[in-house]
Amino acid sequence: MADDHDEVADVPNSTYVAIQRLYAWQSHAIDEGHAERWASSFTEDGMFEELTAFARAVFDSLGGCVQRHYLCNLVVQPINADRVTASCYVQIVVTAAEEAPRLVRSVTFADVVVRVPDGWRVLTRSVRVDGDATLIQEEART
Repeated sequence: MADDHDEVADVPNSTYVAIQRLYAWQSHAIDEGHAERWASSFTEDGMFEELTAFARAVFDSLGGCVQRHYLCNLVVQPINADRVTASCYVQIVVTAAEEAPRLVRSVTFADVVVRVPDGWRVLTRSVRVDGDATLIQEEART
C-alpha cells in the first residue's frame, strides 16, 4: 500500500466528517429498527424495498435484544470531488435482557460513497466477515 498519509490529506475534513455522520446515523437507524431511514442512506434506485426488507429482517431477528454497530478506523480516500471510497471496521454487539453484551460479528465495510443533493449516500457496499471467507456484496445501488 502506498503512503496513505498523502491520500488522507487529499480528502477535505468536511468530507471525512460527513462520511462519519452518515455511518453514525446509518448505524443508529438499523440498530433502532428504522428500516426506511437505514435504506435511505443508500443512493436511490429500485433496491429501496430490498434494503428496507433487509433492515427489518435484521431488527426482527433480534427477538427483543439490543443490537449496536460500533464503527472504527474509518479511512476515506478520494475518487473525485463527489465520490470517495470509505472503509471501516465494524463490531456488532448484541445484548439480551439481563445478560452480558456479546460480540456476534466483526466485519469490514468497503464502500463507494457519492454526494447527492441531500448529502452523502452509499452507492455500493461490500462486507467482509472476519474469520470467514464470505464476502457479502450489498451493491445495493448502481
